[in-house]
Amino acid sequence: MAGEIKLTGLVSDINWNKLIEDIITARKAYLIVPYQNAKARIEDRFSAIREVNVRLSETLNYIKTKRLQLKEGYDLKTYTLRSSEPALSPDSLLGVTLKEGAAIGTYEVRVLRLAQAEKVASDPLPAKDQGLSFSGTIILNGKAIDIEANDSLLNIASKINRANLGVSAKVISLNDGDHRLTLESLREGAQGISFEDPNGILRNLGVLDELGNKKNVIRAGQNSVVEIDGFQVEYQSNTLTDIIPGMTLQLKGESQSAKIVVSVRTDNKGIAENVSGLISRINGLLNFIGNQNRSDASRRPLSGEANLISLKNNIISASYREVQENAQFKTLSSIGITFGKDGVMHFDSSKFSDALSTNSAEVVNVLTKFGKALEDELNFLINPQTGTLIRIEDSIESQISKIDQRVKEIEKRLEREREMLEKKYSALELLISRSKLLRSWMENQVKAMFKRD
Repeated sequence: MAGEIKLTGLVSDINWNKLIEDIITARKAYLIVPYQNAKARIEDRFSAIREVNVRLSETLNYIKTKRLQLKEGYDLKTYTLRSSEPALSPDSLLGVTLKEGAAIGTYEVRVLRLAQAEKVASDPLPAKDQGLSFSGTIILNGKAIDIEANDSLLNIASKINRANLGVSAKVISLNDGDHRLTLESLREGAQGISFEDPNGILRNLGVLDELGNKKNVIRAGQNSVVEIDGFQVEYQSNTLTDIIPGMTLQLKGESQSAKIVVSVRTDNKGIAENVSGLISRINGLLNFIGNQNRSDASRRPLSGEANLISLKNNIISASYREVQENAQFKTLSSIGITFGKDGVMHFDSSKFSDALSTNSAEVVNVLTKFGKALEDELNFLINPQTGTLIRIEDSIESQISKIDQRVKEIEKRLEREREMLEKKYSALELLISRSKLLRSWMENQVKAMFKRD
């Protein structure tokens, strides 16, 4: 193999190994270095394309996540809670979650009763880990569980828990001879736990009495009772999800007298924050494009990239586009979003808030059209199947792969050249050695002739 032959030049006094290495190094500089330099430039371009694609993807995801291209994206609501009794915190009685569709207005809520989950227990049993000699089937919430004679109290509790019946089973040991099975519904409400006892196991345990009624009720199941705007509602849990559209009420505490006033209004601050977040991401793109096209001595990898220049121009164009159907607010600049001389967008939160309070419908029209234009433009550039910048990224990866393959081929060829040079100079060293031997023999012959004369 190449490199294993040591050509020391003992006869010729020539360092053949260094000579071969110098030749191969020169050949690499001529054949490989240009490819390496080209690869470095292409990799710089690839990194820049990858960075802009990440920025574009983040901006597009932000638009879609916040739904800034749709009117629903600006249907943000917030709320406040106020108690009719100042000494009583409204948060201690009621929690509120707003969803899409919540209507602006006020609601008066009184939490008259909290729902609670039923909890029952067995009679005292002498052991928790010994077989009870009960066998057959018990049915909880309509689902059957098979009990065997060697099942202990702990085994029965485990079987109930594994069966996912909506019931939590535990064993409580009050003393060495007093162990009880407790069964608690995982659902609040008056329906509690339903029991069927075809083999009398629940009666033997003391969960049911001889008439089949629940015997040891620790806590009765009950529905919640809440009054909303003077209308009383009974509900199976403390989480009311379908009483008021777009609003979930979480009942936390009871009060027969205190009213909690829930005031729902448009969340102008939340809308402004979402729009400001979009402007920030757009400015990140615009700054990146600007840096790539700076007119200084160092040329950037994406300098003059047509897709980026087109993106910048399209963003500018979309920001100046008028919404013809609007009467008062027709452009972004009219609601506080402008382009500055520094090449980026500026957000006047005060002007935006005033416009939103004055005519929210027209403001939303302007914003949705801008958001839709951005979504279309970014999809055009980075769609996984058809995006132009995605295709450029794939093309650059292919170029890098081809360069790597070409360099490997050249390196293999140079290794073969190295082997040939080693063989060639090894033969030359041998020839020099033989020529010196021949010369020495001839000199000796001549000397011998003169001596005979």
